[in-house]
Amino acid sequence: MWLRNATYWDQELQFRAADLLVDELGYITEILPPDSSHTAREAEEFDCSERLVLPGLVNAHFHSQASMLRGLRRKTPSEVQETLRTRAYEFLDKKASSEEFKTACMRDYIDLVHQGVTCCADSGTGERDPLLYAEAMSDVGLRGIIDTYDSFEEVAGREGPESVLLHLAAHMPETDFSDDALAKARKLKQRFEPIFLVHILETALHGEDDRGAWEESNLELFAEHGLLSNRAVLLQAVDLSDEDIRILREHQGSVVHCPVSGLPAIAPILELLESEINVAIGTDDERDIWEAMRVAYFMLRDLDPDRRIKAEAVLDMATVNGAKAYWMDSLIGKIAPGFKADLLFVDRNHLDLLPVVDQDGFSTRCHNLLMAGRSTIIKHVMVDGNWIMQDQRILTVSEAHVHARYREMMGGIFENTP
Repeated sequence: MWLRNATYWDQELQFRAADLLVDELGYITEILPPDSSHTAREAEEFDCSERLVLPGLVNAHFHSQASMLRGLRRKTPSEVQETLRTRAYEFLDKKASSEEFKTACMRDYIDLVHQGVTCCADSGTGERDPLLYAEAMSDVGLRGIIDTYDSFEEVAGREGPESVLLHLAAHMPETDFSDDALAKARKLKQRFEPIFLVHILETALHGEDDRGAWEESNLELFAEHGLLSNRAVLLQAVDLSDEDIRILREHQGSVVHCPVSGLPAIAPILELLESEINVAIGTDDERDIWEAMRVAYFMLRDLDPDRRIKAEAVLDMATVNGAKAYWMDSLIGKIAPGFKADLLFVDRNHLDLLPVVDQDGFSTRCHNLLMAGRSTIIKHVMVDGNWIMQDQRILTVSEAHVHARYREMMGGIFENTP
């Protein structure tokens, strides 16, 4: 397929005009100056003259089904909230059929596609078979990583959906730091060399608890047991000490910054970036990756004016850095020959993207895109060279059916509320 007259986000963090050729395997094979003669070669054509073309966004930490608990997860819930929250968890963990559970997942995956997310790392909410997540994600057409928590070895031995888009991740110990738990994690590492996820130091108080119990941070413990590597992905990591950052840099792990769910705590992102540690963006149990990107930008812009970060760096966190965290940075996160065509297409004429200024090395495009980013300006989404959304319509599943089924399920859970 020729993507003609594209204004695309290139590896130098600039927008450039080009024709992009995508082959039958979903790879970008050529990027050439716009020229109608290119399209004389036999290939389907798609006119991008009204679009900005960007690498698909990577939501590097996400909990599907969290939307079912909206308003019910407050830290000091009332008795009513506790009752309703219990109902929701019981439904997700035990009562929902496989199809109902997949519907809850798909409802959130569809939302991600509308935001321009083409890859997500899903740590889920319900304690169910990880392959149900994989099936739902495969149906929608997303590329993704499925967090298997404690069941990696068992799940890795079973057949899941036939899709090159999906990968499984293991989990480091989070609450059980016994010798047996650590030995099990070491065994997984030696046998599979998986991506290892871990929720860690999510708040300042959490950090104090960890250090009080172990007289060392979890990072020091993991390093001592040979679990840290460039395949380790730390989720949240708000309360990292200088020593933690040193250990993380030594082992080349990644951090997923979840700025909205982490508030009011603020992770030491500038220090991580200056230590050349890979930082990606995630939404955690919130929903909107553009909101997360904006909050990250405002935090990093205002915390230290002398080290002010640019909008381009935040866009990198949500694309190539997310890909790097999950060992896919040679495959996705950039628009370049040899990379997969995981792309989002933005309405370049949207009023919120104005003014457009590109001159003398100065551009407003990225800043304005970051400020205006939302589902309403994203028109098309492509994963692996295949359209999964065109003209804001999901092509892979019936969005109307998923939403209708989801409403029915919600009514069944919360009817006759106390």
